[in-house]
Amino acid sequence: MTRSVVTLLFLFISLSPVYSQFKEKSLKAVNGEHIGFNEFLPEDYRKTGERHPLIIFLHGIGERGDGKKDLSKAVSAGLPKFIRQGHKMRFQVNGKWESFVVLVPQLDSKYGYWRNFYTEEMIKYAKANLNIDPNRIFLTGMSLGGGGVGNLLLLHLKMPNPLQLLFPYVVPADFHLLQILLKATFPSGHFMLQMIKQFP
Repeated sequence: MTRSVVTLLFLFISLSPVYSQFKEKSLKAVNGEHIGFNEFLPEDYRKTGERHPLIIFLHGIGERGDGKKDLSKAVSAGLPKFIRQGHKMRFQVNGKWESFVVLVPQLDSKYGYWRNFYTEEMIKYAKANLNIDPNRIFLTGMSLGGGGVGNLLLLHLKMPNPLQLLFPYVVPADFHLLQILLKATFPSGHFMLQMIKQFP
């Protein structure tokens, strides 16, 4: 009896989807470049049904790599580090629970600054493959990644912007500063303000 229970438990665990950590993935950009990226899906993620907001995170200069064997470096600081430590990216907003999908591309070591095609390819990938809300795509970055956010903002000043929010920050995981800046930007009760209050 005990052996049967253990066997059934093993099968249940093996067949159940695991969404609690990052999965390493890759794609070929339209310009032929290889992009390695980390994908986080929240525990309540489903392929159909209610769509999830998306965060694209651009890392700092020290987390660059080859997009293959170095991919773990891209999630070693900032927002991805919180997820690796167990944060579920689930927040209560206006009385409703919201869970975020997170994508973290890795900038190739040959580049000294973020190229816009990385973010553009992540948006295309998410819209084509993930159950995300195209009206709630958020971009943030740390250090060099903050510069990448700024570069994309300049590009979209004269073009339709697919992003709900572009927000660079420099101090790793300084969510108290982020909350102060968001309060200065958005009205009381805004979606992003309620989310950021729930970080450690």
